Amino acid sequence: MQSARSLMQNHPLSPSVERYLELREATWQPRTVSRRRGNIYRFLRFVHQRDPRLRLWSELSRQQHIEPWLISIGDRKPTTRIEDIHTLELFFEDMREWQWPDAPRPHLFFLSDRPPAQRRLPKPLSPELDHAIMDLLREDSSLSALGLRIMRATGIRCGELIDLHIDALRRESDGAFSLWVPLGKTYRDRLIPVGSKTAELVEQIRQRRGAAIAPKPIPPHLASFLMINEHGHHAYHIMFWRKLKRIGRRIGTCESLHPHRLRHTFATEMIRAGMRIEVLMKILGHRSPQMTMRYVEVSNDDIRTAYRNALDNSHAAQVLLRALPPLDTPQPNLPVPAQFDLLISLIDRCRRDLHDQHPCRSALLRAVQRLRRAKSDILPLIPKP
Repeated sequence: MQSARSLMQNHPLSPSVERYLELREATWQPRTVSRRRGNIYRFLRFVHQRDPRLRLWSELSRQQHIEPWLISIGDRKPTTRIEDIHTLELFFEDMREWQWPDAPRPHLFFLSDRPPAQRRLPKPLSPELDHAIMDLLREDSSLSALGLRIMRATGIRCGELIDLHIDALRRESDGAFSLWVPLGKTYRDRLIPVGSKTAELVEQIRQRRGAAIAPKPIPPHLASFLMINEHGHHAYHIMFWRKLKRIGRRIGTCESLHPHRLRHTFATEMIRAGMRIEVLMKILGHRSPQMTMRYVEVSNDDIRTAYRNALDNSHAAQVLLRALPPLDTPQPNLPVPAQFDLLISLIDRCRRDLHDQHPCRSALLRAVQRLRRAKSDILPLIPKP
């Protein structure tokens, strides 16, 4: 099937599209230019089929052209529709700002034309599924398996893995390793600290890079890339996706597995381990903490754990309220250290009276330990008599 561009390359409006994209090549990545070229030409093909007499962008009208086009894309995913509308809005705004003679009239699009953006929740692997997948990947020495292990250990995107350079592994002056990730989705490169095991994976790929039974010379345009398979070809996304699908069938899981879930799993694991948001933001290559907060959500296990802890603390508070003396019977003549000791002994007695499996025992023990630390901190500040 011919593309929209090939069908519309002789249209009177095609030169202005190519001129616009040529100017934008200075600030957009090639994949962005290619994607938006397709969006504009698909719109142009629709308009041409509806109004073959259209010869100028300034002749566009909302009622005759824009509204029917919006109806035609109504069955697409919300994210795709938002991207299509944004491409045309930017194209029309730039033409007006650059004062092109045939620039479209303003207000062809309204804010209500965009569908509500769907908030995609991350889907980290469960610990059991994560361990099962990694066990099978360690038994596999293929390029796709090694690449997936690197993704799981660093949280890089699949596209960033494919674009790694042959000298991506850097050794610092203190002997630590870093992985240099080139320009990617957020238009910036970064260094990710990695451990020795991940460094061994990168080195293993580098040593066997392009090796085959009948080795062929690697083409010059691929000479700088790390991920070259045994046939001398550049790695591609589908090979990693297929590897995970095959592993999922071996495990017997019904979950949808794709490489990006390894990134979700890495990020969630780092948050649970106590990594600060700003540090994880740099490792993941996000441009703002808000992106990281949207990306890393608490899992159901985290929610259940927090709920149980809050419930235990609530039970512990009720036990203490029943056991402690009333607050309206203070003992002002009792020295501060003795008051601490009295409170600690009361709480500890409550704890010992509970059976071993009672959910409040651990919470009461933590309260005793905190009171003892508070006593040791306060005693040096009390003036001696």
